[in-house]
Amino acid sequence: MPLQRFGLSRRPSGVTLVEVLVALVISAVALMAATKLFQTTTDSLFQAQLRSLALVCADNEVLRVRLDAGRQQLGRTESSCAQLDQTFDLDTQVLNTPHQNFRRLEVRVTQQGRPAVLAERVAFLAVGF
Repeated sequence: MPLQRFGLSRRPSGVTLVEVLVALVISAVALMAATKLFQTTTDSLFQAQLRSLALVCADNEVLRVRLDAGRQQLGRTESSCAQLDQTFDLDTQVLNTPHQNFRRLEVRVTQQGRPAVLAERVAFLAVGF
């Protein structure tokens, strides 16, 4: 006895086109989110590497000034520092402190051609000992 006689019909098995399209849209949104996450992570790692290289430049400049008494004079100097494939601009400033035997050394590091400060070091120099 056929099922159609009782008002029952066999539902076709398989996946409809609408279901396939909905699944594709969901997959596309998930892939776009994963791509954005990957891009953000890559950018963050690059910025962290830049800051690390800038800190190396700042630390090196502090050591240079400490070792060279001629560079401990009051004033401001600008120089550059190359680390890996990056070039950084250094702004070094030697300032007076309330105590005459100490000087304040400030080093600011920026990426060449960009104004944002990537690293900053402050140190104190003993002079006159």
